[in-house]
Amino acid sequence: MKPSLKLYRIEKGLTQRQVADLIGVSQGFYQCIELGARIGKVGLWEKLSAIFGVPIQELRTPVEEKLTKKR
Repeated sequence: MKPSLKLYRIEKGLTQRQVADLIGVSQGFYQCIELGARIGKVGLWEKLSAIFGVPIQELRTPVEEKLTKKR
């Protein structure tokens, strides 16, 4: 399942490269996290939480679940 990162990233108007630079990883690694292919360490999720202004749990909520709740 894909985490909701992409939704928050687009909402903030950021590219994958910009987010990757902000958290100190390669764009490819961030892309894998956004796609749900990699998990990443807690410190990375803490940085993402600070960037997007939402709790880690919210960021890790599967995108499918978030889209279902919006309907």
